[in-house]
Amino acid sequence: MKRSIGKILSGVILSSLILFCCGLAAMADNPKTSAEDMNPPILTHFELKRTNVEAPGRIAVVGDATDEISGISRFSASFCNMETGKCISVDLEKEYWAIVRDKYGEHNQKFAYTDGKFHGYIDIDQYIPSGEYCIDLITVGDKAGNTQDLYGPGFRLYKEYLIDFPDDILPDQYKDLKITVTNTNGTEDVTPPTLTQFELSGTSMEAPGEIDIVADTTDDISGATRITVSFRNKVADKTLNTFLNKDDTATGQNSNGRNRYDTAYNDGKFHGNIYFDRYTPSGEYYIDHIHVVDNAGNSQLLIGLGSKDYDWKQEYHPDYILPDQYKDLKITVTNTNGTEDVTPPTFTEIELGRTSINTPARIEVIGDATDDISGIDHFSVRFRNKETGNCIGAYLSDKDPEGFNGIDGEFIYVTLYEDGKFHGYIYVYENTPSGDYYMESILLKDEADNDQTWYGFGAEDYDLYLKNEPKKLLPDKYSNLKIRVTNTGIRLNTTDPALDDNETESDIYFDHWVEKGDTLWGIAKKYRTTVDDLMTLNPNIKDRSLIYVGDLIKYKYGERD
Repeated sequence: MKRSIGKILSGVILSSLILFCCGLAAMADNPKTSAEDMNPPILTHFELKRTNVEAPGRIAVVGDATDEISGISRFSASFCNMETGKCISVDLEKEYWAIVRDKYGEHNQKFAYTDGKFHGYIDIDQYIPSGEYCIDLITVGDKAGNTQDLYGPGFRLYKEYLIDFPDDILPDQYKDLKITVTNTNGTEDVTPPTLTQFELSGTSMEAPGEIDIVADTTDDISGATRITVSFRNKVADKTLNTFLNKDDTATGQNSNGRNRYDTAYNDGKFHGNIYFDRYTPSGEYYIDHIHVVDNAGNSQLLIGLGSKDYDWKQEYHPDYILPDQYKDLKITVTNTNGTEDVTPPTFTEIELGRTSINTPARIEVIGDATDDISGIDHFSVRFRNKETGNCIGAYLSDKDPEGFNGIDGEFIYVTLYEDGKFHGYIYVYENTPSGDYYMESILLKDEADNDQTWYGFGAEDYDLYLKNEPKKLLPDKYSNLKIRVTNTGIRLNTTDPALDDNETESDIYFDHWVEKGDTLWGIAKKYRTTVDDLMTLNPNIKDRSLIYVGDLIKYKYGERD
């Protein structure tokens, strides 16, 4: 089976893009007449190997589903106890890891299950309470981003869904599935921890700087595992968060000082600090909330005066309010550096390299924005097909990935684009449905975490209410931008980005994205191959004298320098 080394090298970057784009199509394994994929997988099998278990223990689960084109990428299930609200879940996979020993030594290797189905285990830990856990949800998703959620009686809104969304209910043969758990160890834990101490090392400071925090809790059985804390400036609407831990990583390190081993603080309490950077605005930061969680997953969220919901919670849910000695806590911050930043970036420009594209290919995107103080940290753009709901998008950066000019230890130096703007690519893959993809949104965030989103004609709620909120809309020249995608149904010789053990480098393919000035003859010469070989590997090329900027061309590794 042929593999794409380009997919291997760009996996980290492209995985972020795939997560960002709703329904973004990915590559599939089995060729079809058309590569468009707009339908979710269909559940065909779900089986529990047993339905009774003593805690702690585990239950083997086998499932299967069919998908017309791109193949299954996600298969999960959950069961819930309606009395306690506790849930247990499983992720199913078609492959598993095992340790093998060969001439290279001992290492992990991935193997496919022989029956071709999806397998997994529901782990029942020592803290899970006894009771019946009814099927809550089975989710199956494909590589094109299509997902189907099927609900059972363990879902808290099951009765409402039976009436309003009958197509989202599990088939009869699965909806009555349940697991009976018996826990006789005396370790059942359904009670969240209780906050018993919360102290600040100071209540005023000059930015930049930090204030240490010490906290403690009691828990009946499993023990508290983490505490999160949030303070909020109600005037600037600025929120700062931190985590408190019981382990002191500053002292828990070995002799060479590199590999750290966690050691518990001597007092057995939770420690941390909240940092106010040079962009933090002056003002009073009131306690927003404290969230405590134990090892059994029980949690308690307690809010203070800094919370937007304080008045409402105090009236209707007073048990959610922090005790009196904590709810009024505040930190007064003074910033005299002239670097306070409470204003989000301003969008100024977006430009597409082209507005019509045949799959698979990519489109260059160039954008620009301004920020008053801290500078741009995040710039992303997304287009949406209003008929199918699929999206395509890109992250833009002002740093040129081709501009590496040296490596010094762990630091890689990159150069900025000469035009001072932000550049990126929208990748359109083989399963992306044909159609018009309209501008959905542009998101900007600065180094001080101020962010702003502008919406276009492709936004899901545009017709409902966004078109009547001009401050949230892009200017017309950008709001109406669209990309016309034509799915050619052509599949290139590339599949999974992982090599099998019996494959060699001669079986790998590289990606070349066509740039301005490229010719097929020039690409063949650059990679020491032939035009005929490129035509064979790339059936989407019909005319050897005609290629387009942004087209994806495969070439064979064995012919390259």
